[in-house]
Amino acid sequence: NGYINNSLLLFFKNKIKPIQDVPFVDKMDIEYISSHTITITVYEKAMAGCVEYMNEYVYFDKDGIVLETSQKKMVDIPCITGMSFESMTLHSKLPIEDEKRFKLILNITQLLDKYDLNIEAIRFTSEDDIILYYGDIKVLLGEGGNVDEQLVDLGNILEKLQGKKGTLDMTEFTTEKGSTTFKLEQN
Repeated sequence: NGYINNSLLLFFKNKIKPIQDVPFVDKMDIEYISSHTITITVYEKAMAGCVEYMNEYVYFDKDGIVLETSQKKMVDIPCITGMSFESMTLHSKLPIEDEKRFKLILNITQLLDKYDLNIEAIRFTSEDDIILYYGDIKVLLGEGGNVDEQLVDLGNILEKLQGKKGTLDMTEFTTEKGSTTFKLEQN
């Protein structure tokens, strides 16, 4: 709304009507220090994942809002495949028609971030199964009914499989059972 050269006025204006809808900004805190000093703390939106659309990578946040498009794939941001889109709008919600799948995608990307899992790609098959890719390891999760339990323990399992190549089947995994199978791929 233009330049404000009065720190007290800026502070009160932000209390009444906070600044919102700024791309890449989750929220801002404005703290009044003195008549000549304010502190503004900006919390940036974190990218949760990306999808490919028209030969570009479309990056979205934890709420499914499109943040940015780029021709370069960013490291440490999982790329989701197995979905198609007719159109995409910057700073709008991803246009996924299946609301259940959309919530599952957001849940998976948030859990990957929470448990610090550097998954390179997430793929949805035509049978609605979920496959994660971690280096040379393909992780089968099934339909995602117990993805929360699966991803809690995935980091420890992948750590034990470091340097191996193959398929980790977690489709029947639960915290109580704790059973997975790993099929080593021969070179």
